[in-house]
Amino acid sequence: MPGTYKRKTAEDPERCDRLRDAMRAVNRKSHSINKAAKVFKVDKATLLRYLAHNKNTLSETVNEDTSLQCFLVGHPHNLPQECEVELAQCLTIMAKWGFGLTPSEICDYVKDFVTERKNGKDEIGKHLRKYCRFVDNRPGKDWILTLNKKASTLEKARKTAASNTEIIYGFYDLVKKECQRLKINDRPECLWNADETSC
Repeated sequence: MPGTYKRKTAEDPERCDRLRDAMRAVNRKSHSINKAAKVFKVDKATLLRYLAHNKNTLSETVNEDTSLQCFLVGHPHNLPQECEVELAQCLTIMAKWGFGLTPSEICDYVKDFVTERKNGKDEIGKHLRKYCRFVDNRPGKDWILTLNKKASTLEKARKTAASNTEIIYGFYDLVKKECQRLKINDRPECLWNADETSC
């Protein structure tokens, strides 16, 4: 089974319209689910799935602007969707600032987050207990690839930071200011080189 599913056929606009009409009819209680499925010629299981998601998102109305693409099909997100979006935004900002994380570092961070929050009594804890399927609370390659599409900077983050002259010169300006502040310009024995793995 492929890691990412790609639809082979185009979405039928008439089917989408019929599905919206059926959802409206059920929401207005003018039709039962069985009757709406027959009248509007839509699959009953599909109608049930879309109605269930519509109820979960607390959307009371279904109109012409309602995008059926927004309804989740398949397994819900391992992390709450708002957490994934926030994580993608933070990773993008970190990469722009020159602190891009590798996929392995992101997996470690997410594992710590899930382990810490899974037993909580809040909505995030409930979601993680119910839907999170990470092995040993650590996400796999497919999840990272999906997140990479949202953040779009994970693999290139360090290369971008290393080739961005503003980041490089900004770093040395900061080092110079700190040396002046600490009065260690003429004391090279006080300068130490360390990376993120050093203690």
